Amino acid sequence: MQAGKARALAQTGTNRSKMVPDVPTMREMGLAGYEATSWMSVAAPAGTPADAIGRLNAAANEVLQSAAVQELFAKQGLEILGGTVQDAARHLQNEVVRWGKAVKDSGAKAE
Repeated sequence: MQAGKARALAQTGTNRSKMVPDVPTMREMGLAGYEATSWMSVAAPAGTPADAIGRLNAAANEVLQSAAVQELFAKQGLEILGGTVQDAARHLQNEVVRWGKAVKDSGAKAE
């Protein structure tokens, strides 16, 4: 795109990207409710003590706020959210429900 060899028609997130703010979202292009984004999170084994999870979460959020990480992610067009353990769990559950419905509605079967 930056070399002029491709043209972005739309982006799949709910908000326009800071990297290419002139490219509309799929929703803006008329596909109401459309969202398909990637995301990353940190996980720990089941049974990890809550205080350890809290420390891991605090450390991860601290790293995400560092200038070096902010710059690295921005160059890749990634948006850093960070947040609480509960935010991550809620997001994961919403994704399981949303994509589970999409797979079921598609009729796809595992063999």
